[in-house]
Amino acid sequence: MKNKPQHLFLEAERLVRKQSEFEPASDGWGLFTEQAHFGEPEERHGFFLWFDSFGSLLNFLPYHSLFWTCSDSTEKEIRSTRSEAEGLINDFRKSRSSQKDLLFRLNNILVPSGMELVWMGRFSELLFSMEEIPRRTRLFCRRTLVDMEEPGIDPLNDSPLPARYLPTFIECLGDFGLEGQGLNTPLPLSAEYPGTDADSISTTPGIPE
Repeated sequence: MKNKPQHLFLEAERLVRKQSEFEPASDGWGLFTEQAHFGEPEERHGFFLWFDSFGSLLNFLPYHSLFWTCSDSTEKEIRSTRSEAEGLINDFRKSRSSQKDLLFRLNNILVPSGMELVWMGRFSELLFSMEEIPRRTRLFCRRTLVDMEEPGIDPLNDSPLPARYLPTFIECLGDFGLEGQGLNTPLPLSAEYPGTDADSISTTPGIPE
């Protein structure tokens, strides 16, 4: 018999629903979560959540862990999971671990429940980073533009988008990952930019100290 959801889990559920209503902003931060993979390759599904600051994203992470792992847990188990997640985040805040380490350690909590954190960063990183998720978002946007019959668009180009396409890019992020959109098509073999337009979006990467 399933345990009755406890108040910490219900609070996590409320916060996840609230956060899912946030839209990406040029100065915001994002988190991409997808279903974890076990064994044979399968269709990927995922979603973004958006935050107005890096601090608010870090504050949210323990509740994100609770939501995906503790729906059938006792209050004691939920508190233990929250304490573990908060400890990992505190280590990161004190520069005892890198962002990559933080995601890896949080996934030790999440993956057994079937979910995985695969990207965390500034919105602006999606515009230029050569990590997998940023590349996929740009390709997904270009393929959407091709479907819209926008002329001169190469659907295999994962370079930074021209600035005029930023509104379309933001709209595409709302669909990216849902029902596997943008996640299950092959990436170009080369990870080098094939060339960028003169008016490509230009931003400065980095995480605040």
